[in-house]
Amino acid sequence: MSRAGCRNGIVLANKPRGWTSFDVVSWARRRLDNVKVGHAGTLDPDATGLLVLLVGQATKLSQYLMLDEKEYLARVRLGIRTDTDDATGDVVAEQAPPPLSEADIEETLTSFRGTIRQVPPAVSALKQGGRRWYRLAREGAVFERVPRDVTIHELELRSYESPFIGLRVVCSKGTYIRALARDIGETLGCGGCLVDLVRIRVGRFELREAIEAEEGTTGEELSRRLLPLEDLLPDWPKAMISDEAQVRVGHGAAISSHDLRSVSRPLVRGDRVRLFSPAGKLVSIAEAVSAHADIMEQADEGPEGLELQPLRLLIDTQECT
Repeated sequence: MSRAGCRNGIVLANKPRGWTSFDVVSWARRRLDNVKVGHAGTLDPDATGLLVLLVGQATKLSQYLMLDEKEYLARVRLGIRTDTDDATGDVVAEQAPPPLSEADIEETLTSFRGTIRQVPPAVSALKQGGRRWYRLAREGAVFERVPRDVTIHELELRSYESPFIGLRVVCSKGTYIRALARDIGETLGCGGCLVDLVRIRVGRFELREAIEAEEGTTGEELSRRLLPLEDLLPDWPKAMISDEAQVRVGHGAAISSHDLRSVSRPLVRGDRVRLFSPAGKLVSIAEAVSAHADIMEQADEGPEGLELQPLRLLIDTQECT
């Protein structure tokens, strides 16, 4: 969707090294007439790669888009431990890595696949007592870093030339690749830190589709790269609703199965659903909250009683021409 007057959707941006994620948000906001812009998952300043920018109404979907799995290319330096778990921190210990074969590293990586317990880096944006960890760490405060469950869906050894390991990682929300690098190094007996990180995918969006975040980019160029709301959350079922139901949804009211013209697949209670207007516009996301278990593909054939409660209204109040 490349219409300059439309300010709802997402932009895929390639974040350069040295920029914060907020720098990229500000870069986009200045070029899109100061419309509201957010993102679906931060990147450290020293990392590069895909940042999914949420524009206008799309900012309301942030918490759902952040759940998407992410894919990275990472480079780990064995034998060095830092206070940030990456190359930007102060070195706290250094030693020569032991002689290792690719088979040794592959064996170690096996223990990091699947759901693991991970201690986040001390220098991170997590909060304790209302304060960011990185502020506490810089002040020398002692605080507990509680391990969290994260899932490493794929962990591939792409290269090894001592002391550097190249990895491809597909992981869940909340995974710190810095911490993964640290823990792999510890398991190999020499410590390690992250020296390079590129995010190449978020959900179904890939880095190769992204526009470069650079000062020379114009608002018109950015607008042409704006993807519509209708492209978001494609794995969620899609329901077409009537004109009357759209009015009720606009007031935050639940709608019943009789208000649906069609559903892309059978639903069960607890499903998150995308609600589309008769004109094909995404107007809301909703949750199935009734006690009945199923609704058939054609709404009027399903059991009565299923209700869809709006979670976020996405009524487009701006004209897109």
